[in-house]
Amino acid sequence: MQKRKFTVVTQLHEKNNHDIIEYVESFSSDYARAMRETFYDIKHDGFNKSQQNTYLQNKYGIVKRTANSIISDAQGRYNTIKGLKEYERKQLERKIMNLEHVVIPKLVNRRNCNSTRLQEGGFISLIEQRNLRRKIVTKKAKLNQLKQKLNNLNYQLESGKFKLCFGTKQLLKQDYERFVEQRDMQMLFVGAKVETSCNQILQLEYNRKNNQFSIQLRKDFGGYKSARGDNRYAYGKVYFNYHKDKIVSILKSKSSPLSYKIIKKNGRYYLYCTFEIQVDVGNIITRSNNGTIGLDFNKGFVTLSETNKYGHLLQTQLLPYRFKSGNKTKTDLQCIANHVMRLSIQTGKDVCIENLDFVTKKSKTETKQGKKYNDMLHSLAYSQFSDAIGSVTYRNNVNLIKVNPAWTSWLAKQKYCPTMKLNVHVGASYVIARRGQGYKDTI
Repeated sequence: MQKRKFTVVTQLHEKNNHDIIEYVESFSSDYARAMRETFYDIKHDGFNKSQQNTYLQNKYGIVKRTANSIISDAQGRYNTIKGLKEYERKQLERKIMNLEHVVIPKLVNRRNCNSTRLQEGGFISLIEQRNLRRKIVTKKAKLNQLKQKLNNLNYQLESGKFKLCFGTKQLLKQDYERFVEQRDMQMLFVGAKVETSCNQILQLEYNRKNNQFSIQLRKDFGGYKSARGDNRYAYGKVYFNYHKDKIVSILKSKSSPLSYKIIKKNGRYYLYCTFEIQVDVGNIITRSNNGTIGLDFNKGFVTLSETNKYGHLLQTQLLPYRFKSGNKTKTDLQCIANHVMRLSIQTGKDVCIENLDFVTKKSKTETKQGKKYNDMLHSLAYSQFSDAIGSVTYRNNVNLIKVNPAWTSWLAKQKYCPTMKLNVHVGASYVIARRGQGYKDTI
């Protein structure tokens, strides 16, 4: 059994959710204060969750479940920034290694060779030699800066005292009101399977008549903890465009906790619902024995190749997307993922993509590669594409195979493109599809 978390979002319209918005606007600052206080307590040794829960209940007059949500929110943020710092450290170590053992030695070697040639009476451009020396000095200065930054990161990771400004330091310097709004913009309500409607504080109930969910939010900040009757609750209505059936099923079966987060963005309030989807490996409806669908991701388009059970090419497709266009790129990639999923279900074939990771390559980009190459590498939305494909295949019981990306384009160019009259990108997707079936292409 495999588990995977999904999050859906919908807007809380003022017309249907006035009471909830009013409550959040009034007491989100109290929630944020309690969360920041908990965050700073977690940074120090000896943090006790039970004692912190009791402390929050007594100080803010809230119920135990709300205090648990605050602690969970603070711990989640702490773990997130810790993971980010770990990632930054690995990237810094790669950059330092590349500068210290590859880039600077090459530049020094070129400088020494030019100096030797000058001493022997050869011709060397003095301007080029001067620029080369300046470049060495610049690279060494950058190396020292990176080493100092790495030392600071190591100290933060060893001590656990991470530097974090809630609401961002930039907004704090520019606009204090916007900074406060950014800092106090959300409230989290953590759920559990055993609780009513899988969440004790915020509960949804599906109404078939209007195809909407009724919201009941239990209020406790501001002295509502001891209130009785309807005064304890704020009511509203929402509609989810995506995964509505999943939420309804979870409300009936209690197969997953339902956790909610209310966030304010650009003057509007949104409700985020997070749940788990469990998939049994035995319920996968596609097989590589029937053939596979190979995908090759490129700048601005994805090529698709479908094979039969013998690894022979049946069809190819070119699937364009808008490159470097923000949400438009993400939307196009999701449409491509849905198209591939429908084709996979229709044919009963597994989907194959490359198991690419640009983390190491991004840490080693240098100006010698060219501005266009570096811009393309850092703008390539392969992670979004991989996430979109992984999400849609998981939800629909389609098997996703990630293959080794080595030499796919070269093999296609050498073996298949000349004889089959294929474009190199289409040929690469064909090699990926065959590799997903277990075939090993060699020259």
